[in-house]
This record gives sequence, structure tokens and C-alpha cells, in this order.
Amino acid sequence: MVDKCFSRVKYCVLATGWLVGFMILTEFATRFLVMYVPPLKTRIDGGGIEIYAREGYGIIRYEKNYEIASPYSDGEVIIVLGDSYTHARQVPWWRNYTSVAERTLRAQGWELDLKNFGYMGQSLPYYIGIAPELIGEYSPRLIVIQAGRVDFLSPGILDVTKPFYFALETDGTLTLQKNKNKGSHFTHQQRIVSFPLLFFTDLTNLSIVKTIRLREGERREREEIQLSISEDAWGEIDSTDILRQEIGMLEAQYGQIPIIFIIRPTFDRTTLRFKYTKEDWRLISTLESHADWHVVRLDEAFNASLQKGISPIGFGNTSPFSGHWNVHGHAIVGSQLAEEIIHVLESARGMSK
Repeated sequence: MVDKCFSRVKYCVLATGWLVGFMILTEFATRFLVMYVPPLKTRIDGGGIEIYAREGYGIIRYEKNYEIASPYSDGEVIIVLGDSYTHARQVPWWRNYTSVAERTLRAQGWELDLKNFGYMGQSLPYYIGIAPELIGEYSPRLIVIQAGRVDFLSPGILDVTKPFYFALETDGTLTLQKNKNKGSHFTHQQRIVSFPLLFFTDLTNLSIVKTIRLREGERREREEIQLSISEDAWGEIDSTDILRQEIGMLEAQYGQIPIIFIIRPTFDRTTLRFKYTKEDWRLISTLESHADWHVVRLDEAFNASLQKGISPIGFGNTSPFSGHWNVHGHAIVGSQLAEEIIHVLESARGMSK
């Protein structure tokens, strides 16, 4: 009887040991091969390494203040802002468009330091809200803002859960608001609860993943936003007036600093071509009418790449022609951006003579 109990205990201990060992190995593989987000402190102070393999395969090295590393860190500063396309978790940091542009500029004798402050999910209110601190700390020669029409004209700009958002008054006035729960602009990522013994979160995509990324009450706020800002209500807003006010805010914050806008084209699955809609062209025309602002258009270069059989979007672990820019797309964007930066700086140099 005693031997039988001992045998059962022995098998339970062994089974538990094998299970724990398997979980540890899975967690190790997940963190170093599939998904690893470095501690917040290493993204603020620098030194953090992020691994992302859900779409493409990306490695990001963080410098001080959430800056994404680039090949060089000396010379005149150019600030690069944008959303997930600039954050570029899908490709290694040395192959994102900021790094490509910086290397291209160096090869042509321009000693410029492109500082990448792109971060997923951000839009125009964020780029305006962080301007004073960015300018005060880095004194940039030029600003690059990667965006799409939705970053200017969509209900998302009124999302109160973002670090910065617009509030629309009853008289139609747009005001910039800061989310007091988000801390400083450099720590704009949502606070993540730490579960050191939580396994399989990134393999099974359980609801726990959402739980640790949403602070208490934030889910309720998002539900309220969806109820209070419907598509019908947004359709009644004067988009021309909204855009006019946004332009005024950009002018007020960035002053005479030249801005280069990278406007994303959309991919038409019917024609298998990249294009800008009528609303996109209206935005581009408005931005280009400003004396100190310039626009990088990507549709022609992306379509030329498609004709050669090379898609600038999509990855081996995603559906074809979907998702973010891949390394080919980033190479195109980086090359176009470098060309436009040279044009802007040479024009400014000519005017100063």
C-alpha cells in the first residue's frame, strides 16, 4: 500500500516536473524567438531589445526616450514621427525606412541624425502634443511625419484613451487635450501588469493579453467612445474646418521648422495597385500649399515595384498584399525620404545665400 502511494506521488512529481519544464522551454522560445517586449525602464533609459514575429520578423533596439535606434547618432537632428509603419516592428530596426534614409544621406555626405519616435497607434494629436518637448530637447533641423488621411480626419483623433487627443466643442472648435493617466509623452505606452509566471500568453493569444494591456476602466472608456462618436455623427462634421484647425495647430507648434509628410497610399485589391483617394489628394494638396511643408508620395514607386514582381507590403507569415511595409517597402520609403530631405535642405541653403 505504501509502495503504491509512493509510486503515485512519484509519477505526479515527474508529470509536474515535465509540465513545468515544457512550459519554461516554451516561454523561453516565445520570449526569444516569437515575442518579447523589454521592460519599460529600458525603453525610457535606452538599451531595451524588442522581438516581434507575429507579422514579419522584427528586432527593435530602444535608445533614450523611446527612440528607436538608427545607424548613426551624431550630426544635425531630424525628428521622425509616425504610427506603426514608422515604429516598424515587422522588420529589423536597421532596415526600417528611417535607417535606410539615414544611411543614404550619409553616403551622399549629409551628416544627419534621424531620430525615430514612431509608435504604433498614434495620430496627429500625438504629433502635435509632443512637439514642445521634442523641440526643446533636440532642436531639430527638420520634422518628418508619416501619416494617412485617417490620422487627420477620422473619429480616432477624438479617442480619449490616447496620450493626446482632440476634443470637439459644441461650436466646432478643436482643442488639444492630454490624457493625464498616460504620464509624460516619452512613456506613452499603456502600463503593463507583470506576471512573471504567466506562460503561453503570446502563443495562445488569450484574453489575458488584452487584460494586461488595458488599465482598469479603459475598456469602458473605449465602449463609450464607440457609442458617443458614431460614423453618422462624424459624417455631419465639417472636415474642411477640422483640417483647417489642425493645420493651424501644426503651424503653432512647429513654427518655421520644415515638415516632410509621408502619406500612405491604400492598396486596391481589385486593380492590385496602390492609389490615393480623392480625400487623400485633397489632404496632399492642402499640405503642399504650405510654404514650409513637403509631401512624399509613394503610389508610383510602390506600383513600379509591383510591376517588377516585388510587393512592398506583406510577409511570409501573413496573407499576400496585406499588412505593413516589408523590407522592400521600407527601402522604397527610405530612398524617397532621403531624396526629399536633400531637396528641402538644398533649397533652404540656396535661400540663405
